Amino acid sequence: MLDHLTTIPRYVVGQADLRRLTHYNSKNIVDQYHSFILHATVDLAPSTAKDYSYKLRAFIKFCLKSKVSQLEDIGTDHIRGFIVHMQQSNSPKSVNGYFKVVQSFFGWLVYEGRLESNTTQRVKAPKVPHKIVKIFRPDHIRDILLLCGDGTKTGVRNKAMVLVLLDTGLRLSELVRIQVDDIDIKRGIITVMGKGAKQRVVGICKATIKAIIEYYESSAGEHPQLWLTEEGKPLTYEGISSIFKTLKRRAGFKDVRLSAHIFRHTSGTMALLNGATQREVQDLLGHSTPRMTQEYTANINSQHAVLQHKNFSPVGRLGIK
Repeated sequence: MLDHLTTIPRYVVGQADLRRLTHYNSKNIVDQYHSFILHATVDLAPSTAKDYSYKLRAFIKFCLKSKVSQLEDIGTDHIRGFIVHMQQSNSPKSVNGYFKVVQSFFGWLVYEGRLESNTTQRVKAPKVPHKIVKIFRPDHIRDILLLCGDGTKTGVRNKAMVLVLLDTGLRLSELVRIQVDDIDIKRGIITVMGKGAKQRVVGICKATIKAIIEYYESSAGEHPQLWLTEEGKPLTYEGISSIFKTLKRRAGFKDVRLSAHIFRHTSGTMALLNGATQREVQDLLGHSTPRMTQEYTANINSQHAVLQHKNFSPVGRLGIK
């Protein structure tokens, strides 16, 4: 059974995978894995389907190693055992992510009528400690732009990417999919395809527009996709991630990560500090609910409280010297 599992594609099933589907009423966990991932590939973004496949495979392998192959034999002890198993080598946030995928799998099984009850509903989700995300300071941003200002084609491209991320707060998956025709220079907007195939528009300022124009004029060749390699080929998700890893190494930052995700947090936080409303930032970042945006507001509130501490310090106001 384990050998059968390890031979299947890890993500994005294609038409040939229809042959892997078995009868709707099968209670075999591997059979239902195939069906679930096929549906996920149709309904979700490729990156999300890939993530679901990877994480669910880990759960199925755990079950099979525990001599459990039938859906109805999976109990709460198996779910909790899987959580403990993943905690041995993963961060709390990652473990929570694995659990959520397993939750989605069982929820889908019940919704489809393939299982009577959702076993995961009787298991508490593993807690994730809330940590304040460290964002870029102005001096960080200046250092990054200086590294991009070497006059090379890649430097010009990287500067444009940095300014787009900082100006819009795009996700890396959204950044990599930008097409040339998605950019309206005159109106100063980029049309973005976000999570869940939801389209939105984001604004860009004159400095960002100028950086895009400078990059496009120096790009290696014509292509529908905006971000290209030196050879004129489309940059991939992994390619852009590698660019930021190189920038981080060259910058030598010790107190903050350098990634598209940190640019996103920096963009949202700076927008709030510059007077944007929480709703405006929610729309800017493409959050489907206010919950994620509220985390940005909470971070700002805590920073503001620290700055104002001298005015209300319990010890300071006593006049103790």
